[in-house]
Formats: sequence, C-alpha cells, structure tokens
Amino acid sequence: MRFLRLAPVLLLAACMGAEAPAPAPATISEPEAEAPAAAPIETAPVVLETPALPMPEPMRLPGLNPKEVQALMGEPSFVRRDANVQIMLFETHACVFEIIFYEPNPDAHFHADHLNARSPGGADIDLQTCLIEVLPNGQWLDMLADNR
Repeated sequence: MRFLRLAPVLLLAACMGAEAPAPAPATISEPEAEAPAAAPIETAPVVLETPALPMPEPMRLPGLNPKEVQALMGEPSFVRRDANVQIMLFETHACVFEIIFYEPNPDAHFHADHLNARSPGGADIDLQTCLIEVLPNGQWLDMLADNR
C-alpha cells in the first residue's frame, strides 16, 4: 500500500521533469514553381564594319607642293625637273598618273598645277579611276593612317 501512496507523487514528478522541446512551428511550403525553360535567343552575328573611306578626289592635288603630294600618294615611279617645271609619274600596269608642278618664279615653290591620266599606251583615261589604281590600297596615305 505504501506504493499506492507514492504513486501520485511519482506520477507528478514524472510530469514535472525536463521540459520537452516545443514543436517547430508548422510552415506551409508552397510547391516550387518550375521556371519555364528559356528559349534560346537567336542573334545575328556581330559584324564590325569599318566606315567606308571617301573616294580619293584628284582635285585635292592642285596647289600642293611635291612633298605634300608624296605624303598623300607615296613615292613616284619617275620624277623629272626642267627649269621651272617638275613632273611626277605614278605608274601601274593599268595606267600612268601624271602631276605637273610649276614654279611661277625663282623665289616661289613648286605647286601642282596640271593632272593627266593615261593608259600605258597613251590613251586618255578617267583621272579618278587612274588615281585609285596608283594609290596604295586605292586610298590616300593620310586616310589609311587615320583608320588604323
């Protein structure tokens, strides 16, 4: 009987023992939405275009001195000087571009005054067509240097 008297105390002691951890709060988790598969984006290839250089104009030459002409066109294939006249030829297999410089008086400098273009056989041809033919890469040297 003695056991019966102690039973309520033991039951009470058992209830008062270490506190049980509180249950974790229940969270409602929404099902993860599946991201739609990204469709591949098709793009055109990137093409870097070099701006088109202007066509060389023969009329840029009149008034220039021989050194300025060489800075634009490179070395001539032939140079001849007689008194107050100097001639420069720029030749290719297709044409001959001729620049005639005059020195108006002995104290002045030569300046380009007259332009001619001809085929190797001597027939007159278009100035601009021949100029493009004789220029390195078909362009003034200063224009090529600016676009490097």
